[in-house]
Amino acid sequence: DNGSSLKAGFDLILPVTNGTGTMQSAGIAVGGEFSPVKWVHLQLGFTQGGNYGSKIPIGVYFTVGEGAYEFGVSSRDLVTFFRDNEPTISMAFGFLRFRF
Repeated sequence: DNGSSLKAGFDLILPVTNGTGTMQSAGIAVGGEFSPVKWVHLQLGFTQGGNYGSKIPIGVYFTVGEGAYEFGVSSRDLVTFFRDNEPTISMAFGFLRFRF
């Protein structure tokens, strides 16, 4: 066993009110995570709808210490790096995580 795994998920978000700041239309998202070995995790997905256009989130992260520590990098839209209009630039940091 080399520790490889594959995970997949799906989200559907529906607007239920017409208030200010709510989504204008339904949003869908599909994504997955492939771990070729226990400590490397590759993520890819697709989102569309809501108040945003289509996006392709991508990420890679690494686990060390039997999963006690994680570090990685990700982007909300892979296509941002290949086009000049509508760039999506985002960054996230995590400092504390509880695992049960």
